[in-house]
Amino acid sequence: MKSFWRLVSISVAIGASVAVARRWLERKNSPVPTPSRPADMLSNQAAPVLAPEPPTDPLAETPPPESIEILQRPAPPSATHNRGTAPVTLIVLHDDARPADIALKTYTIDGASFTPHYHIDREGIVTQLAPEELATTQSGTALWKDRQRDIDTISIGIALERSPAMPFVPIQLEHLHWLINVLMQRYALTADDLVRWEAIDQQQRLPQGSLIAVTLPPPPVPVLGMADVPAYEERDADTTSEGVGSEASLVHTVALPLVVSGERFGHDGIVDDPAMNERLWLMLQHEAYRQRGEGFHREWAFHLFAGQQRLGAPLATGERLSYRGSTYAYQPFAHDTLYNQVPQWSAVQRLYPAIEALPADARIGGSIPATGLTRDLLAATYRRTSGGHYLYDHWPLHRTAVAQRLGPPLTPSYAIQLEGRTINMQVFALDTLYTFPPEDEAVLRLRDTPPGVLRDMLWIETCKVSGSTYDPKDPFFQLALEASIGTPLTSRYTVQFEGTTCQMQVFAGDTLYALPNTQPRWFSALPLPDFVTAFTPAKPTPAPELPGPDDALGPNRPIFGQLPIPGRPPVTQFFGYTRFAAGPGRGYYTQTQGRHSGIDFGVDTGTPLLSVSHGVVMCAGVANRDCPFGGSPPMLVIVRYGTIYAIYGHASAVSVRPGQRVAPGDQLGLSGELGGPHLHFELRPVPKSMLNNQNPAQPPVNSGIAVNPLDYFSPTLNDYFTFWYAHYGGDDQFCQGALRDQEPVTFGAPVDTRPCVGG
Repeated sequence: MKSFWRLVSISVAIGASVAVARRWLERKNSPVPTPSRPADMLSNQAAPVLAPEPPTDPLAETPPPESIEILQRPAPPSATHNRGTAPVTLIVLHDDARPADIALKTYTIDGASFTPHYHIDREGIVTQLAPEELATTQSGTALWKDRQRDIDTISIGIALERSPAMPFVPIQLEHLHWLINVLMQRYALTADDLVRWEAIDQQQRLPQGSLIAVTLPPPPVPVLGMADVPAYEERDADTTSEGVGSEASLVHTVALPLVVSGERFGHDGIVDDPAMNERLWLMLQHEAYRQRGEGFHREWAFHLFAGQQRLGAPLATGERLSYRGSTYAYQPFAHDTLYNQVPQWSAVQRLYPAIEALPADARIGGSIPATGLTRDLLAATYRRTSGGHYLYDHWPLHRTAVAQRLGPPLTPSYAIQLEGRTINMQVFALDTLYTFPPEDEAVLRLRDTPPGVLRDMLWIETCKVSGSTYDPKDPFFQLALEASIGTPLTSRYTVQFEGTTCQMQVFAGDTLYALPNTQPRWFSALPLPDFVTAFTPAKPTPAPELPGPDDALGPNRPIFGQLPIPGRPPVTQFFGYTRFAAGPGRGYYTQTQGRHSGIDFGVDTGTPLLSVSHGVVMCAGVANRDCPFGGSPPMLVIVRYGTIYAIYGHASAVSVRPGQRVAPGDQLGLSGELGGPHLHFELRPVPKSMLNNQNPAQPPVNSGIAVNPLDYFSPTLNDYFTFWYAHYGGDDQFCQGALRDQEPVTFGAPVDTRPCVGG
């Protein structure tokens, strides 16, 4: 195996020395930070000893291709942790379709919680984000060798700027092979130890997934001369003889096999081979989706539905919002915003039809929702696509855009001057709207504006969204006008499709492309792949009905629609027979059977404590003086929520009084500390004798039992708890049992002395 990889590395070096010569010379003169040489960077890693005689540094034996740059851009400590004594046994590949600069910024921003060890962009640049002796939060838990494992502690993670649906860029593949060669020799790994991580759920953002065996394409064939080989060119913007494009072109050239342009394509630009036609569709879709989104993910419900319904390009990445205790994912596209309730990923819904289904008196000006989920989704869409600007009910521009389904705004509203007149305008995905003050109610559309100075100026302003140049004679632009596909998101630029040069330009509503010897065509005219047409959205399941004010002292079991603290802080210990409770923390739990009787949330002292439902305060104050039940000093609050008492332990201050009614989100006090700052959240059943007691001044009655709080939180919070469950190694954090089958804690009962499974 070692000899094979040395041959691969040597062939890669030969090919790269010719194929990327021009690119390397350009980079040597570029103003990017001076990188560390690969040998300097990797040979200093304090890698775990995996054998009595570790292999020698492979870089000393096999010099890297001269074109490889390895940059060091450290991720913050929040994204790494100690690997301990666990050996490195896996290399895990992650597909990250975001543009490299955005991905690297996300990995390295203060407080980042995810990062791989390495990132390789489409230009082949290798960036190291964390030293190999540390584990990074990048894979979480996954089933590996018939066991749910914490993959982070045993792996090196490599992120690639690509979508799973897209082929590798040759220079990226070349450098990936080189890096894998280095790591395999360093840690004595084989091809069986190379895997790809894939999220379990569509659009899942949590580090919990499955590992899939990977067989990489072979490295690019070494090329000894370039005279007869066409170049692969990828341009950020293209300046052509027709004047399209105003940005500086960035051309990256590597060698590709020779292809006779146009032989495989029909005169109408549709590929003759159905399989190749699907690959063309994927390439164009990915290009459109990567401009403002995450690239195209064929396993994501939003992307499948948007492709099927031809909703145009995404105008922001997917995001989430909370509404009445439930979490919703949403993503704005040119023709509509898609949303679903987490975790019902395939139950995709469209925003415009939901708005139009509202009664007329529930819509301001006949178009904008006054309240509710649709209002929150529309407002969130406007903020995300316009650079943080708000949705305004009274603005005629916004009312018109919603009523006529013109998609989200791409700019704020602003004024321009033309021949002494003021024009108020705003660019939306599918058209630009404008008015002449003071006649602001008379909203006009760019699409309906006759040719002339006014239309030219409005188009010049509209093209500023992408930095492109307005050229009414350009055939791409003429076709865009004919089809009314909205605002250009890019200039025209050049891509390669399997060795053939293509011209393309992404507009919000559609993408235009031209294959060799063809006129520009609409991307939407291509037949959809079978996997897109086969997608059928699931029917949404209503969220469980949350308790109301009348349930506070009632006999019904509560459902908590929110957390007892703001945001989503770390869970530092779950309920039950945890390894900490059985080990270093045993002294804290002598009265709770040696088990943890609640859930600990890691928050700073002074964090607001929040009501999780409609309830009544039973007591608030100093532990064992103002409040019974013992433990959880120095102060605590006990609230009755239907059939359960909730104890907010280790509080530093209280702000409620006994008998006070509270609603979801009401502040009860401030968190404190005991053995470190945190909130101890504990649940004890209300005795049957008290279930029908409606007196708000009733005292709490101790049942002597604590139950698992996870059984009372709404399923909409499952992703949050699953994240931290995975973060700590899944079931490995428990001595016995799993996350949701921990036995109730009986206070004063004998201490649990069962040994911890697996050690």
